[in-house]
Formats: sequence, C-alpha cells, structure tokens
Amino acid sequence: MWFLLLYLVPAVQALNWIALQGPDSPCEGRLEVYNDGDWGLVCYHGWNSENGQDRKNGEVVCRSLGCGQHVESGHNKDSYKNHQLPTKYWMDEVKCSGTENNLWNCKKLKVTHCKADNYVTVKCSALNWIALRGPDSPCEGRLEVYNDGEWGLVCYHGWNSENGQDRKNGEVVCRSLGCGQHVESGHNKDSYKNHQLPTKYWMDEVKCSGTENNLWNCKKLKVTHCKADNYVTVKCSALNWIALRGPDSPCEGRLEVYNDGEWGLVCYHGWNSENGQDRKNGEVVCRSLGCGQHVESGHNKDSYKNHQLPTKYWMDEVKCSGTENNLWNCKKPRVTHCKADNYVTVKCSGSIELSLNRNGKMHDCAGVVQFNTTNGYVSVCNNAWDKDKADMVCKELKCGKHHKIPQSGTFQGEQISHRVPLRCTGNEKFSWQCVNWVEAKTSTCSQEASVICSNYKSMRLTGDDGDVCNGTLQQKNSTENSSWVPVPYRNGSYIKAEADDICSKMNCGKSSSVTQRNGSEICLTCTDCVKVELEYRCYGNIYVRLNDTIHAVCSDGMTVEAQRRMGEVVCQQLNCGKILNVSQGSEVQNVLLRQVDCSGQEDTLWECLARYGPGPCQSTARVSCADWRRLLLTDPDNACAGKVYARDQIGLMAVSRDGWGTDKGEEVCKYLKCGQFSNYIEEDPLKEEHNRIYNCSGTQKSILDCRVDNKTAQFQHLNIKCDGNPVVNLLGNCTGEVRINQKERMCGVSQNTGRVLNELCHHLNCKHLITSWFTKSKGKAQYFSCTGHENRLWQCSSWTDNCERVISVACANRIEFNFTGKCGGELQVRYRGNWEPVCLNSIEDAHVICRNQNCGKATSYENLHSSEGVQTSFKCEKGETDPKSCVKYESCQERKALIYCEKHAPVENTGLTVGLMVGLLFLLVVTIVIWQRKRFLAILRLKTSGGGNDIELNNTEMQDLKESNKDDYEEVDPVMNPVEGESESQGESEDEEQSSSGGSSRTQYDDVKESSDRQQEPQKGSPAAPLLPPRPANIIDDVSYEAELEVLDDYDDAMPAQAVVSETGVSETREGAVMLVGPVG
Repeated sequence: MWFLLLYLVPAVQALNWIALQGPDSPCEGRLEVYNDGDWGLVCYHGWNSENGQDRKNGEVVCRSLGCGQHVESGHNKDSYKNHQLPTKYWMDEVKCSGTENNLWNCKKLKVTHCKADNYVTVKCSALNWIALRGPDSPCEGRLEVYNDGEWGLVCYHGWNSENGQDRKNGEVVCRSLGCGQHVESGHNKDSYKNHQLPTKYWMDEVKCSGTENNLWNCKKLKVTHCKADNYVTVKCSALNWIALRGPDSPCEGRLEVYNDGEWGLVCYHGWNSENGQDRKNGEVVCRSLGCGQHVESGHNKDSYKNHQLPTKYWMDEVKCSGTENNLWNCKKPRVTHCKADNYVTVKCSGSIELSLNRNGKMHDCAGVVQFNTTNGYVSVCNNAWDKDKADMVCKELKCGKHHKIPQSGTFQGEQISHRVPLRCTGNEKFSWQCVNWVEAKTSTCSQEASVICSNYKSMRLTGDDGDVCNGTLQQKNSTENSSWVPVPYRNGSYIKAEADDICSKMNCGKSSSVTQRNGSEICLTCTDCVKVELEYRCYGNIYVRLNDTIHAVCSDGMTVEAQRRMGEVVCQQLNCGKILNVSQGSEVQNVLLRQVDCSGQEDTLWECLARYGPGPCQSTARVSCADWRRLLLTDPDNACAGKVYARDQIGLMAVSRDGWGTDKGEEVCKYLKCGQFSNYIEEDPLKEEHNRIYNCSGTQKSILDCRVDNKTAQFQHLNIKCDGNPVVNLLGNCTGEVRINQKERMCGVSQNTGRVLNELCHHLNCKHLITSWFTKSKGKAQYFSCTGHENRLWQCSSWTDNCERVISVACANRIEFNFTGKCGGELQVRYRGNWEPVCLNSIEDAHVICRNQNCGKATSYENLHSSEGVQTSFKCEKGETDPKSCVKYESCQERKALIYCEKHAPVENTGLTVGLMVGLLFLLVVTIVIWQRKRFLAILRLKTSGGGNDIELNNTEMQDLKESNKDDYEEVDPVMNPVEGESESQGESEDEEQSSSGGSSRTQYDDVKESSDRQQEPQKGSPAAPLLPPRPANIIDDVSYEAELEVLDDYDDAMPAQAVVSETGVSETREGAVMLVGPVG
C-alpha cells in the first residue's frame, strides 16, 4: 500500500493554496495560506530585507501565483485590511531559497508567538486582470484571464451547474467586473469567437466559494490537459457603464448608469455634502471617467436636461469610500422610492478634448485619433473603426470629411495610458459620447485608429541640396490630383513661432531662418538637416541621415506592395532610374522611419505618411534601382589594396585607370573605409581587355556617377593602395567569435557573408569553413553586406550599430575525431566545444578515418538511428586522405555513424562477470546468515531450557532409547559436538563406558562448543589440565540442564581435579574449562 503515497502526496499538497488579499489585484496584498480547511496568515519573523530573505520568499510567492516578479514585501499595511482578517498564523520564520514552486516547499516553523498585526504583505509586478470577450458588452462573452504578460483561457473542467459551482464562480467574475449578477455560464460558444482566441489556458478546476473579490483568489489548478474549445463563457446581468450627460463636456452633467440594457438615474438620497459623502462618491465618478477631481455635486439642474431623461432609477443611497474603481463597486441598496427629478448631477475638474496627433505632435486634420483627458491621452481603438466614425471625427474637428484611413501604425500618437473603442448608435453629437469611459481602463485593443481629413494640407520644403528641411515652403491639399503650390509670404508677417510649428510638424527641429524668395515665397531653413540615401549608389538599405547620424528605414509590418511604392519614390528622388526590386534586410537597433505609406506619386520620401521615431527593427527596407552601382576590391591577400571593380545590376566590370588622380584616390579609399590614399600601383597600359568598362575620365559629381562603356577595348586596370590594414581573426584557435582589429565584433545578421568567412578560415591557415553560429551580445558591432565577389571581409560594405547577436565561426583545422571504443564504435567530432555524432556516406570514407586514427582499414560501418538530430556529415572527395577536409556541416536527419577498423579491440563485457560475482557473494552471505541463525537458536534452546526432576531408567529402557535415537545423534550439528578430532574408536569406547555405568544417549550435556571443549595436551612438567566432573548417572536425554563455564584459575574455591576423581571414581581428562552441570541436590 505504500505506493499509494505517490498519489496522496500531490493530493494533499494541492490543498495548500496561497493568496494575496488586496483591494485591487490578486497580485498585491496580505499573504494568506490555506491549511487544515482554513485560511491563515504568515508571520513576518525572518522575512527580512537586510539579508535579502524577503526577496527570495517573495519571488516564490509571486511565481507560484503567476504574478510576475517580486516588487516589495512588508507587514501590517492598513490598506490590505479590507478583507476579513484571519485569526490564525500558519507559518513563521519562512526561509525560501528562491527556486521553490510553492511557499509550502520552503523551510518554515510552526508559529508559537506572533502578534496579531505582524503578518506579511507582498506586492508583485504583474496585473492579473480578467475580462469577458463578447461582441457587444464587456459583461458577456468568453472568459479570459491575464497572466505572465499574456491573455489566456479558463478551462471548463469543474465549472459544473450540477453542484452549483458555475454560479459561485460566475458570481465572482461578474462582481469583480462590476457587471451585476451572474446569469449563466457555458463553454465553447461560437458567438464569442469574434475576438482572437488565445492559445493558452491559465486556469482549470476553478472552485470559488462565491465571496472572493477576484477569480485569482479562488482555488484552482494549473492546466495540464484541456481541449482547444473547452473554454468558459459567462453572461452577467448588467452592462454597468456610467456617464455624465451635459451639453458641452463628458465631465459635467446628469449622472446616469447603464444596467439591464437600459440607462437610468442615480437617486440623490444619501449623496450629502454635510458628511462629505458627495465628495467621496463624486471622486469615484470623476476618476472612473478620466475627468480629474470632483468639483461639486447637486441634483435636478435644469441645464442638464438637454438629453432625454431616463425614467428609471438604478441606484439609491450610494456610499463610496472614495477608493473604488467604479460606482458599481460602492455600497448601494435597490431603489424603492425616489422622485422623478431627484437625480444626481456631478461636475469634475477635467474635460475631454478630441485631437489628431501625428508622430507626437498635434496636427490640424491628420493623425491618430485621441482624447486628451486629465488622466492623460486615450487613443481610439482601431477595432470597428470605419468611414462613418472617421467622418464624425473630421466633422467635429471642422476638417471636412474623411479623405483616407491610413493603415494601422502609420501615425504615432502621444504617449497614451490606454485605448478605447467607439460604440456609436448614430444619435451622438460628440465622439466622446460613444466611449464607455469605465471600460477604457480594461480595454485590450492594441492598434490605434487614424484618419486623414479632406481639409488636411500637406507641407514640404523643396529640399535644397537634398536636404528636405530647407527650401521653399509648399503645400498641397489632400484631394486627388492637387499639386504643390508655394505658401505666400504674407507681407513679412510670417512670424518665427509659426515657422517653428511647421519645422516641428515636418520633424525638422525648429526654424533657423525665414526669408523671402522670388518675391512672394517663403524660404524656410530648419535646424535639422535630413537627407534620404541608399547604402550604395542606387542600391541597398534605405537610410535617413539626420544631421550626422544615419538611420535605417524599417520594413516591419509593410506589405510588398507598400515597400515597392516606397522604393519608387526613393529611386525617383535620388535620380536612380526606375525601381528594379525590393527586399528585406537585417535586424538593426536604430531606425527613424517605419510603417511608411506612399502612394507612389510623392516626390520625396518625406512626403509619405510614416511613423517617425527611433527604435529597434527586425528587418530594414532595401531597394534596387535601375542605375545602382558599387565599387569594391577583391584581392584575396589585401583588404585595402588591389584592382578596383564596379558592380551594377548587370554584373562586375573593371575600372579604368583613366581620369584617376589623387583626389579621386582619396575619395575611393574613404568610400572603401580603408584609411588614407597611398598610391596607385602602375601596370603596363592596355594590358587587359573587357567588354564593359567603368570609365571615370572627365568631370563627375561622385566616383559612383562615372559612365559605363559597353564596348570591348584594351585598357589599364585601376590598381590602388590605401594605408588601411584591418586585422580580422577569430577569438580562439581556428574557432570562436569573429573579431575586427581585436575589439570589434561581427553582427550575426550580416548579409551574404558565406564566401568571405570561408576565405577567412583559409587566410588564417585553418582550412575551410565548417559552420557559423550566433551568440547573444549587447552593445555595438559591425554589420557587413557583401555582393558575393569579395574575398576579404573588410571588402564588404559595413557599418556599426547596436547588435543583439554576434557571429562565431568554426574552421576545419579545429576538428578533433574520436571513437567511443578502441579503433571502433561511434564516430564523434568536436569543432565547437562539444563532441557530436556524424553520419557516414561510404566504406571508402570509413577507410579514411580509420587510417587517420592508425587503426588500419575499416572492416564495417553503419548509420544507426539517433534520437538527436545529426548536423555533421563525413563525405570525402575522391582521393582525399585528410579527414578534416571531409567534415561538412549538413543535416543527416537522425543517423549516426558506427565504424569498426581492423585494429578494433572489443571491450570485454564485464557486466556478466560482475553480475555473477555479485550473485555468488549474495549466496555466500545468505548461507552465513542461515548458519548463524541455526547456531543462535541452538544456544537459545540451551539457555532457556528449564531443570526437571530426575527420572530413573533401567538398562533395557536406556538401550531401547539409544537405539531409537541413533539417527538423531548422527544429525547433531558438528559445531555442537563435544569433541572433534577424536578417533571413532575412542568415541565408541567412551559411549560404552557411559552406557555401562548407567549412561544415556547424547544430550545437551555434550553440546559444548569446540573452541571451549578442548585445550592442548599439557606439556610435560606443566600443571595438570582441569577435568570435567563425571556425568550424573540419573540424567536422561529428555531433560535439559543449564551449564556455566568457569575458569578455575580465577576462583580460589574451585574443586581440585583430584577431588573430582576421588568422588566419582572415574578418571577422565577434558580440555577446556570445568562444566558444572545441575541440578544440584
């Protein structure tokens, strides 16, 4: 039955719940533990911050509750006394290591002395919210809970209507959401699948008593098995919204509450200023609506009758403490008697203003739709955002109608606290009347709504010298086919404040100067300098140069078509011809533009809609224009010297020496990041012949603007030497991180670097490249982008940026080989720190490795199934003898090689030998134990047998008894025989003597241990050995006698041997001590 403990222990532990009892969250409050059918407290003794024990204990509490990280611990906080305080303490002196799964697994003492208010309080980092996901109401839908930064489901197991558990659980859900009473629960309702379905289950077997404030405080189990669609749904009785109905602001007016599908009033009974109850109640109303502080309350104000007056009263005698999150959480009885005009009115300090925000700056008629409240900015949710709502917003802002709804994320609004959906019936005058301000704080919307209204006017600067932040100020209406027109100078009244606003909206800083141009135009120069560039001439990553810093443009979240439209604008802006293709680049940490939305008709990238602001990016935006080109070196021996080539969309072409002077030499060395120009390496003219030549003779704006001669001609190839000498090596011996000049690392998201890394291995005399891998890092690293023609890493284009993973390399010379046995067994290789299995291709390949290991030829090989994926193969080219050249990093699925060579020495199977030896040893031990047991029982019989009366037998009876027990005498344990080593004849003669003197068969009298029965014969001249006394004649076999061995030398009163002989008349010599045999009489 002991194995049942395996099941009982988890069952017992499951009852040892813990909870944090607080007013607002199950992840903050008074720490309570459940034991012996009752909740109790944890004493603060030992829960010290000085030695960090509070942090270790707190981490266990927060982790076991799914509440994130431990924030702080304390004791006896008055704010956590809202729940009934338990009277017992279940734990004291708790000492966790911090790794336990539950507080009950930590070391702890039974509480003996703990003061009433010396209990532990804990605050964790997570917010464990709950929500009902339904199409129409926050009080009906699929039940979801928020844990560990993610929303999840609640499994229906145990949520049963048969035992009423669904009602108890539902009451807790509805009450904590301020949604009235529980109506019904169910599971897997198709009507509640309108929201995206979470993939995780956070709760199972929920068992609430019905009195808890939050579902997280109920008893529950971690989910192990729950079907995908077996989630809980709940319907509550109320849609418990509140609102202030006034003519001008949502923060002042008649107080109304929504319940049971209908708006109703709040009766003024108990809403008294005399006892301050109006202030407490008003604070809850204003705070829940995001309207700041309570200013005043009243009743029946005529100015608030602009809206239709509800006929019902839903609340009366409201008594709030002032700390509640919603008016529905305050104490309130059901309404019985309230006059028609005795309703509450409330005025709050704040107001709610609608605005459009573009990239953190207020914009007239375009941007993210936001409400500015006293509690911060609240954005409108993109869910159900449509043209009708956009028209309503534009009209309210006097911006006409909506012109365009940009893709989500195009604009970035002000830093917000939360997002709210607009739920309009069509009768609202203002957009804020469509918002449930109570629900706003628990909305889980992730995208913001934005709009471009018809009255929006785009502005730009013509971009003198490519700088989009200076030039003539122009504007264009958002209507179709409108064109850019200069903004009039206004007779010099264009003050600096207005110019500052224009520069700020264009993300160009502030105004630096405002001058008049061409009579009536404005020439505006901003403080920032912004240019759009490409990584190479008309090719590569799209960059925005802000002053002296380069920022990539991010492609995250953009469709291929959106990227192509953006590429068309960039190629046109940079005079690079038509667009060829777009692609995605590497991960970077520093971008300035994202979610770029171009129509394709813009003249510059800065005119497109975009989300502006620095931040990380998963993939940069890349474009290839028709006129792209790049200069590069390909010399395998020197990264900064050799023949210069140009590459365009067609291919590689040689650069002619014609037209190259020192200035162009300086320019190309700087372009190649190879330091200063040293000299040209002159060769014989007309030595080479190519059909495409890059010719820089003449005057060009840049070395990338030279002409391409598509004709076959002989020419002198440009050969240059720069003084740069970048050193690229590996951190270890033929393996490890790639390091440039010993310090800089190579970012793992570099592009097309396979060729140069392989050449790096050869350059370091490490043979060929086996593989490369990534390791996590922090800080800056070098990004490389190669064309595939370079032979040295530094010949690739490069830049420095923050990087989260760097690249490491393993070359072939780092490889080690190993057999698991002597000249045979599993073949293993090690080239990146660990021994790994390999797969084999042929017996010839097996010969190569066997010879290399001095094991002769291979006799056999096979590829065995491996539970782990094998990522290294052993494939030799024909005639290859070096096994390191045969190792390749490629998947072998699940096969690992087993090879046996000629000199293979099988390892003896010692398991069988060891097993036999252990078995024999076990049998020997058993034999000794049995033998000792028999010996012990014999001695025990000797010790415990009692004395009896002498029985006299005649000679005939004695002889019969002797004959009948003859066999038994022969079976006596030899260990117990009186004398061993005596001859048979001597034994027989002794028996006869004893029989003739009225003797008997052998009894326990004769069972004397051998070691005590005999001694060595006395030496001549030594004292005579002590003799045993004669056996009494009247002893028979059926009577047992106690015997005691005594050493004669130790006692003065021992009887001399001669006396014994004289008394019995028998002369009998025995070895050992005298045995005195009873009974005495």
